[in-house]
Amino acid sequence: MQALGCGEKGSQADSAFWQNTALRETLANIDNAQKSMTVLKKHLPKKYYRFIRFAQPKTVWYLNVEQALVATQLNWLLDDLCLRIAKDIGYAPRLRVMVKPQHWALSGFPLETIQPIKKSLPTATQADQIISDFLSRSIDYS
Repeated sequence: MQALGCGEKGSQADSAFWQNTALRETLANIDNAQKSMTVLKKHLPKKYYRFIRFAQPKTVWYLNVEQALVATQLNWLLDDLCLRIAKDIGYAPRLRVMVKPQHWALSGFPLETIQPIKKSLPTATQADQIISDFLSRSIDYS
């Protein structure tokens, strides 16, 4: 059996993995969510960061909260927040505040801990090098 990253078939499999359409779409969605979170954090008061989990399944930005009191406070800010974001990005996103007490921790990205970072996909050559470096360090045949 041939190890991943070794030989001609492994190289083709590695390239296919990095060129996979589903992987590229997932990374693009994550990148889009990170950009949206950056804009949201720029205009949202910092005192709300720890109460919000951000989700963006399609065109709506969901601000998921655990407590109804926080949701009420955020609802008062939505119009102003939407206008500020629209000035920044050129369109007004649809903002929704959702109260999710049972599943709040898993309902989206926490605003206070995630720092948006630009990630780029490696080229096929870089991917092969990364995998071969990993395999050479992690497999001990002795």
